[in-house]
Amino acid sequence: RKMSKHLGNILQPIPLMDQHGADAVRWFMAAGGSPWAARRVGHGTIQEVVRKTLLTYWNTVAFQALYARTSDWAPSASDPAPADRPLIDRWLLGELNTLVDQVTQALEAYDTQRAG
Repeated sequence: RKMSKHLGNILQPIPLMDQHGADAVRWFMAAGGSPWAARRVGHGTIQEVVRKTLLTYWNTVAFQALYARTSDWAPSASDPAPADRPLIDRWLLGELNTLVDQVTQALEAYDTQRAG
């Protein structure tokens, strides 16, 4: 059913943030669909955001941090220039730069859904 204060079936944002985290609620609101379109908000949809998006990001960072620590790696000025790196590294840097450009363009156009 459509949420309504009159019907008493609204979800308060603070308890949602307490249960799922503020980042999950923010991500859902920013990237979960057009702000003008009707969409279902609930614990299940926000749990899906956590599972499909935020945990993927978290696991990626945790993987990199774990293996960087075990090999005593840290970024430094003595790292090779991108042109001197292996092909796979150059490809990954190209993909990263493409992503940064696309997200920047989307945010400049106030399109948070595309940016997400």
